[in-house]
Amino acid sequence: MDWVSELDEWDLAINGTWVSLMQMNDKVSVDDVLPFMIKGGPTPPTMSAEEDLVEKAKKYLENDPRPPIKYWHAVCSEIIELVCGNTKKYKELKSKISASIKAGENALVALIAANVALVLGVEAAVISSFCALFLFSIRKVGVNAYCKTKNINVK
Repeated sequence: MDWVSELDEWDLAINGTWVSLMQMNDKVSVDDVLPFMIKGGPTPPTMSAEEDLVEKAKKYLENDPRPPIKYWHAVCSEIIELVCGNTKKYKELKSKISASIKAGENALVALIAANVALVLGVEAAVISSFCALFLFSIRKVGVNAYCKTKNINVK
C-alpha cells in the first residue's frame, strides 16, 4: 500500500507549516507549536514582522483555561500505572475497584444470562457460568492488550 496516497492534503497544509517552522527555527519548540496544532486551539497565526509565532503562542497559553499538555501526559502515566502497575501507591484503590467490580458482577452476569437465555430458549442458570467466564475473559484480555501496547507485562 502506498502511504503517500493516504495523506490528507489539508492536514499536511495545516500541520506541516508548524512542523517545518520548528525545523527551520531553533527558537521554536514543540511546546510553542503544539497549541496551534491541537484540536480546539487557536487558528494558525500568520507570521508578521512585529510579532512572531513564539510570542503569539505564549499569549495564547497565558489565557488558555485548559491544563498544560504536560498535565495530560502525567495523567496518562498515572492511569498506566494504575491499570498495569503493581505499586503500593495504587494498591488500596485497586482493591476497592476490585471489590466494587465483584459486587456488581453477579448482577451483570444475571442480567446478561437472562437476556441470552431468553433468546436461546434455555434456563439462565445453564448459561450463567459461561456469561461470567466470558465477561472475566473480556476484561482480562482488554487490560492485557492495553498494557502490552505500553510494553508492560501484567501477571
